[in-house]
Amino acid sequence: MNTLWIRIVDAHFRPIKDAAVEAVTAEQRAIRLHREEDRWVGQSAAGDRVTLRVAAKGFEPETHTVVLRDQVTQVVIGLRQGGQLSYSYGSDRLAFVPLENAFLIHVRGGKAADTFPKIAKKLDLNWQPVSPLGGKAPDDLFLRVEGGAERVQELTKELIRAKLTAELSRVIEHGERPPLGLTNELVVRFHDSVKRPEAERLAASLGLKITRTVRHAGNAFVLAREGEPSYDLLKAADALARDSRVAYVEPNLTFVIEADQYTPNDPLWGQVPHLRLIDADDAWDLLDNVAVNLRGGSPDITIAVIDLDGVAPNHPDLTANLTDGTSKLVSSTNFAATPIAAQTVATLGGDHGTQCAASATAAFDENRGLPGVAPNCHLIGARIAGAANSVLMADIYLWVAGFMNGSTAAGFPAVPPARAADVISSSWGSTGLALSSTIRDCFDFLTTYGRGGKGCVLCFSLGNSGYGDYTNAAGTRFRAWPTYEKTLGVGASINTNPTNPVPFSSHPDPNGNSNNIATAVDTRALYSPFGATALRKPDLVAPAHTAYGPALIDPILSAVRVGTGAVDGCPGAPVCNDYATTFGGTSHATPTVAGAVALILSARPSLNWVQVRDILRRSCVRIDAAQANAIGQWQDLDGDGLIDYSRWYGAGRLDVAAAVGLALDGTLPLADVHVRENLADTGAVPSGGAWWESPDIWVRQNAATPIPALAWSDPAPHENARRGQDNAVFCRVRNRGTAPAPVVYVRAMITHWGGPEFVYPADFQPSTNVGAPLPNPLVPGTYLIGETRIDNLAAGADQIVKFTWPQALIPPETVVVSGATVRWHPCLLVEASPHDGPNPVGGLAVPVQGNNNIAQRNITIVNAGDADSDLFVGMIAGTRDAVGVATLIIDASLLRGATAIRLHVADERAMKQLTAGVRRAAQEQLVPVQTGGKPGCAVIIEERTRLRVECGPCDMVIEAAPGSRIITGGCGVSKPVTTGVVKHQGLDAVEIQGLRGQIEVPMRLSGGQFVPLLVAVTGPGSGDLRITQRRGDGELSAGYGIRLTGV
Repeated sequence: MNTLWIRIVDAHFRPIKDAAVEAVTAEQRAIRLHREEDRWVGQSAAGDRVTLRVAAKGFEPETHTVVLRDQVTQVVIGLRQGGQLSYSYGSDRLAFVPLENAFLIHVRGGKAADTFPKIAKKLDLNWQPVSPLGGKAPDDLFLRVEGGAERVQELTKELIRAKLTAELSRVIEHGERPPLGLTNELVVRFHDSVKRPEAERLAASLGLKITRTVRHAGNAFVLAREGEPSYDLLKAADALARDSRVAYVEPNLTFVIEADQYTPNDPLWGQVPHLRLIDADDAWDLLDNVAVNLRGGSPDITIAVIDLDGVAPNHPDLTANLTDGTSKLVSSTNFAATPIAAQTVATLGGDHGTQCAASATAAFDENRGLPGVAPNCHLIGARIAGAANSVLMADIYLWVAGFMNGSTAAGFPAVPPARAADVISSSWGSTGLALSSTIRDCFDFLTTYGRGGKGCVLCFSLGNSGYGDYTNAAGTRFRAWPTYEKTLGVGASINTNPTNPVPFSSHPDPNGNSNNIATAVDTRALYSPFGATALRKPDLVAPAHTAYGPALIDPILSAVRVGTGAVDGCPGAPVCNDYATTFGGTSHATPTVAGAVALILSARPSLNWVQVRDILRRSCVRIDAAQANAIGQWQDLDGDGLIDYSRWYGAGRLDVAAAVGLALDGTLPLADVHVRENLADTGAVPSGGAWWESPDIWVRQNAATPIPALAWSDPAPHENARRGQDNAVFCRVRNRGTAPAPVVYVRAMITHWGGPEFVYPADFQPSTNVGAPLPNPLVPGTYLIGETRIDNLAAGADQIVKFTWPQALIPPETVVVSGATVRWHPCLLVEASPHDGPNPVGGLAVPVQGNNNIAQRNITIVNAGDADSDLFVGMIAGTRDAVGVATLIIDASLLRGATAIRLHVADERAMKQLTAGVRRAAQEQLVPVQTGGKPGCAVIIEERTRLRVECGPCDMVIEAAPGSRIITGGCGVSKPVTTGVVKHQGLDAVEIQGLRGQIEVPMRLSGGQFVPLLVAVTGPGSGDLRITQRRGDGELSAGYGIRLTGV
């Protein structure tokens, strides 16, 4: 059961204690609620859709629906009074007071700090920063402007004429929280049955237009309204939310980004004692014992630092060569610039990002400066602006992880970085901002598909807001992103040799004292907030400075912009003042943990993000173990008699050596959840045997079919899916590992069409919605049927889950390709995420056989009483591999009684190749052709060539790709194969008659080129026709089968 927390507030986020709250599931089952502290608490099944009805005296009643997707789903309901407005964002429904003469403006450009005040003063406008904790860069301003709409619009125009970027938004304010900016954009995720033209018509009916896709969220788009931002946009949002075709809609709000500042031969090693406290040097030794080139981490692991100030592209500690001879810095990009551009020294916003990068991964053993935790790992830097929106942030996170999200921003990189990030560190946040559905989908995507399915590790700072609960969704310290269950929330502990007592702290201690506060190493830093037991947050802490007084007390030494520091990092001439003792806070703690994650992955790259998190938790030092504070005291959550969690410290203080030691321990029990290609598949990779009918994903036509009690060895009770009704899809997984799997996400998907190969992750990511028009140029398509979570799957245990497959999401029977009606043959895909177990084996003809976390089942979808054997069956030819496709293999060895095979390729050039190749193979006996019987001779082609082979009385001419196998059937007499070009459904089709074996013919397609291949079998045939493609490197693709029943 999942837990539901409901907090009721007014427009200013003041609690409403006497509200009446009801919670009802979609089946009209009432959820029993009770009060705990400041919230209503209830429980219901994971995935339940719950409608909340809230009423309170003096407020308008509110109805809001949420889906229970997390173990703890937090919801804030804001009740309106007269003249107030409301909107939905993430799981929340919030009220606010509209302000007609106040605006937010985001100004960017080289002279923004000088130009803006002059223009604003001339127009008699008042302004102030949106937040005192926002960015301080002179080229990036996020301001609140007071004045009439006409003058503010004139301000915007003059700023643009001054060659600055100016983005205006309306103010949404919630009490003490930083204000939010309402732009003219909505993010809308439609249900998968909705095609784009339908979405465009719905948008137009509300005065909106689709401006871009949001790829990571599936069938999602940005919808915009022309003109200046207006509160009327929220009426359109509510209208969309009431439409049954919409999964979610939320405004693309602009929010402030708050920076959370505050034995190698490196000469400053002695001045970074936190590295010895967390045993980073011992971790380096452990890796050195494995391989000297692993000391300091693996160059195969990359850390991304996303920051308001950017990462210095010229700092020697961030650009040094690693042990593989490559530069540490993969790229540093300025996403705050317009247009987006490579980061330069001149456009750095300050030192914060450079300091974060140095804490994580500054180079070592180059006889200068200081080391970071993972000095031999790669680095990606990304500067963000002081204000952002969810769509832009999702674009940036996905890009550093190696994915493109459809950004239309000027200058957005055309390709991902050369090395994708394995771990992403973010030492900033937006206090009070809820977790938007857009960002949630982004984090889900990264932890599902990042690192080849093992999931990127996302590290976020808690902020430096002092003693209070940062996970309280209605509180003043709330940080949604480090609260989310798929991220690591990092707090701060006190470093070695702290000032004791602290004369004055800007953040009082738990007793409310600000003066003469006693401190000690390995206790809570006075600014570090705490979390909630039910959420198990924070995840852990790492050492940083002691307190703010208001200046940093006991600050951390780190790298800064070259030549701007006060500390010389060179042992002799010349002086290099590239360092300063000015860093600290959860800003420092977070990249410290990110560096530790990089070392863990260096030790064992096969770990998924959940296993990394659990190794961190298990290896932490349980600091301050005698703490008696009711909130900070330690607890035993797993009941083993040992303390393992504190609301102050999470699992405890980071111990890098202990974490790396666990990762290197070959006896460490780990889960290995797998799905099978066939019943004989044990989970070892690569698997063998059949791959096209996984026993671990199947369909039942009756959607009410309960989950069956199947033994692991039992075959799947599969039925053909039926159109015109809901069906049920079942998936089965097993943990073949030696430890429980804490969490497994099982996903069922369907491709729009069959194809010769399914490659992870590209073919397992939701793309165009079902039944959408075929894109041009053609790309494969996949959509999600459902995802569910399994908790604590025991070693040796298996479990079956069920999804309802709505009739609206079943692919249409036919589509039109090049004017012909084509029956698609779809394929079900199953994935257990995050991936664990053995590393995938690449380069296989059947990609799914190299990864035990994925499988497929080719299926047929039927209509009652309908059988039209004259239709083409559609599949997709092509490969994402750069080598492309060389030949097509048509194998009729198991086909009986058919009159002819007919093929059409919806590409003129490829069709000419196919026609000529088939004709030539039949007329001149070009091979490889197998006519049946036991082979008498075989030749394997090593390089592309043309030659004649004589075997007894037979001779053959060969022209084929590497790896082609030429077989003779003992040179016996066989029925001749004839070919021709005929019309089939109005299309030219190459016809093959008399084929009893296989024929391989040229059909060259470049890498990434996909074309529809249409196949029809005429006559009363039975058995299987197999279609396989040989790639340009000689490797065979998995192939695709068409089964005929003879009726």
